Amino acid sequence: MSLPVTSKPVKSYPNDSVRRVIAFIPPGHQHLRLIIELSDQIIILHEAVVAGIVRAYIDVVTHPSRKV
Repeated sequence: MSLPVTSKPVKSYPNDSVRRVIAFIPPGHQHLRLIIELSDQIIILHEAVVAGIVRAYIDVVTHPSRKV
């Protein structure tokens, strides 16, 4: 599988570029937010985005034909 062709910049971050990850529910809200603090930027993800990433990860790592 290859990545789709895009004119947008693509960044890849190794583990040491991640300074911290914070999960929280903002006051007055019901859904989780996830802050990812990187060496050059901060990303805030909503709960639905995080859930989609987790589902995709689980699908890949638990697939029966995955080579260990």
